[in-house]
Amino acid sequence: MKVKGFKYLAVEVTLLVMVSTTLVFAVLLAYSYVQSRRLVLNDAEQAAQNLAVSVAQRMDLELKSVAGIIENRAVVLETTEFDEKSLLRLVRSTVEKERAIFGSTAAFEPYQFDANIRLFAPYYCRDGDTLRYVQLGAGNYDYLTKDWYTKPQELNAPLWTQPYFDEGGGNVIMTTYSHPLYRVNPHIQTKSFLGVLTADVSVEWLTRELSRVQVERTGYCFLVSDEGIILAHPQSELIMKDSVFSLAQRRGDERLEEAGRMMLKQKSGFVPVGGALAGQESFLAFARLSLNGWVLGAVFPRSELLAELSALHRSIALLAVAALILLLAASLFVARSISLPLRRMASATAKVAEGDLDVDLSGIRRSDEVGQLAAAFTRMTVDLKRHIEELTRTTAAKERIESELAVAAEIQRSMLPSVFPPYPDRPEFDIYAVMHPAKEVGGDFYQFFLADDQHLCIAIGDVAGKGVPAALFMAVTSALIQSDAAEGFAADEILRRLNRQLCKGNDSCLFVTVFCGILDVRTGELVYTNAGHNPPIRITADGRVEPLPRPGGPVAGLIEEASFRLDRLTLGVGDTILAYTDGVTEAFSAAGELYSDERLLRQLRSLVGKGPEELIRGVSESVTAFTGGHALDDDLTMIAVRFNGK
Repeated sequence: MKVKGFKYLAVEVTLLVMVSTTLVFAVLLAYSYVQSRRLVLNDAEQAAQNLAVSVAQRMDLELKSVAGIIENRAVVLETTEFDEKSLLRLVRSTVEKERAIFGSTAAFEPYQFDANIRLFAPYYCRDGDTLRYVQLGAGNYDYLTKDWYTKPQELNAPLWTQPYFDEGGGNVIMTTYSHPLYRVNPHIQTKSFLGVLTADVSVEWLTRELSRVQVERTGYCFLVSDEGIILAHPQSELIMKDSVFSLAQRRGDERLEEAGRMMLKQKSGFVPVGGALAGQESFLAFARLSLNGWVLGAVFPRSELLAELSALHRSIALLAVAALILLLAASLFVARSISLPLRRMASATAKVAEGDLDVDLSGIRRSDEVGQLAAAFTRMTVDLKRHIEELTRTTAAKERIESELAVAAEIQRSMLPSVFPPYPDRPEFDIYAVMHPAKEVGGDFYQFFLADDQHLCIAIGDVAGKGVPAALFMAVTSALIQSDAAEGFAADEILRRLNRQLCKGNDSCLFVTVFCGILDVRTGELVYTNAGHNPPIRITADGRVEPLPRPGGPVAGLIEEASFRLDRLTLGVGDTILAYTDGVTEAFSAAGELYSDERLLRQLRSLVGKGPEELIRGVSESVTAFTGGHALDDDLTMIAVRFNGK
């Protein structure tokens, strides 16, 4: 098929159809599988829940039957005069006539059955195909302390006990239905506790009953108590030794742990679980027994539940693959007609990748998309040559700029004091400072020097903005402060003179915040002023951490006639002043949270008693940990001075 201007359009359309058909097949198969799986799971869920509920109801009926037998015999014992022989016959018949009952006893209060016998509790239980008789009132078996005896008396009602191992009695793991017995005095309308009548159901019998339930091919049923303890299970080593929760934790199945919580809260359900129950991904259907709160679970292996669906979709997938192979063969036959020019372009592409841009595709004379691609490729090589030439020039210029920035950064660092301790022969004070620019060069600075033998001038500032303009403005600011302080001017006069100088010719409206203070190293008096800068923090020797009062004053560089007010305080021996820029408190965490003034104060309280260097390093490490080691958004600068006294 040919279309005007595009002689080989049919080839491209064929390839497009093949790809599109593959995608359509894949989408349809996926959709079919998802929908079929959903329908199968819905049906399986309903069937599984029905199975769990029906088995739970059957277990309920079995246990209710046991309870009904005991209740009927309890009425007989309470309303009929009986001797030892008739009592033994009644207890024995209870076990003989009901296959679910493993054992039974009538246990009496001391001296209630016979004034000459303290404890009397004849017990019959199954022993293979025969019955075994035990007198629980004799020997070391003290039934007066057993739950099956004490709880019906306390609650004044019959009940099912939690499963237990009846050592000395039935000698098996069992649960007991206990019914209290009373002697009624019709003359004074009172009744007194006489004893209990019981029926034992063995866990082995429960497991055997559940094993008869067919759950897929390898599935099974199990039973847990209202506390999640496994009561009946095909794996006997789990019975009464594990719960669904301990089993889930030991086998690393979080979904089973969640399913266990649902089993103890809901009446019924159907949930997916891991491999803890069946050694593979499974589904768990469960239903609660109404009689005693136990929960019956039915395990359905996932592979067996979805086996037929998987087989069907494997067959469909194989048919789809066969159809695609036929379509591919036809497409390859047609595509051979355009393979030669494509190979030439591939060879040209390899040359370009190796750096050879002198390729010639003029021999490809086609009017379809392949010809257009060849022409575009030729134009691309021409443009690429021109672009590489321009990129070479741009790279050289960029490397020159980066080199100049590195030199500028080195110059900027050299303008700041960097040798510590700077005055090893002056024990009256300790000082330490750092400056970390956010870019190659920054707008923060710090400065300190001895104006004379008695006075130490310290300053810290933050120029608005970053990069080269801020760095130049910072250099001018630092030089002016050092010059004016060296002439003996007070801190407020230093900032006034600085402000006037910066306002001249400041067409870019750059400005700087500055804290400037002069410390008398003999008395500890600090005279300072502040041009819109963060107030420094005082850390006293006795552990107080508090910001300095901020004397009024605008930022420097905008208002030529601005004035700055002095303030003063006297440092005690061991007191430290920490000045910093907003790069500390406005550092951001990965979650976008500010470091904040409050977090800085808390960190400083944890560093009370440390020297200036340890103090600054501690804050720097705290900021780095807070930001997660990410690049700084703003310059970070700190200077700390501790007054030691004479």
